Amino acid sequence: METWAPAVIAFLTAFVIVILELLTSNYSQTYFVLFKEKAVYTYGVIYGVIAVVVFLAFNALTNAKAITVEGLGLSSPYVRALIIGVAVKAMLHINIVTVKVGTKSTPIGLETIVQIFEPVLLRTIELEEFNGRRKYLEPYLNRRLRITTIRRTIKDNIPQSFPREEIAAIEKDIDNSDDKIELFELALKQLGKNTLERIFP
Repeated sequence: METWAPAVIAFLTAFVIVILELLTSNYSQTYFVLFKEKAVYTYGVIYGVIAVVVFLAFNALTNAKAITVEGLGLSSPYVRALIIGVAVKAMLHINIVTVKVGTKSTPIGLETIVQIFEPVLLRTIELEEFNGRRKYLEPYLNRRLRITTIRRTIKDNIPQSFPREEIAAIEKDIDNSDDKIELFELALKQLGKNTLERIFP
């Protein structure tokens, strides 16, 4: 029990952290379409399992006195579990060298392990987010709204608290789009679900 309770903490910490990092960095406004996607949870589970393996190996080495850990409360297995859970993804993205063959780069190091599963899972999640986003926006496409009306409505609802450069970039993207789905996607990604639902009730 002394080993498994912190191991569970390592798993849960890694699971939550990697999923939150993925959703907030890549899908900050469209995360809601991914709540039921298995690939997201598989991604978290894999990192959780790796965190448990790292924790158990680290714990075995400290118990065998092969290594000594001092400071920051690291003598506690619970603290170690938390730190490993938080840091496991960053640790696995360490590579010693990168081998280039033509245009393809292959990392050699701990990141080699990540390359076994991460690219496929991230592509699956990206595709599921795209499909979920399009499905969510379908009702908006059925509305009889002119492109000019959609453009004006989105522009009128860009918060003026945004940096001036960001407002200019969003407005430029709006002006350059002649497609309804692109405009609604722009509104969703830049202004969020609540704004979209408010301005196009």
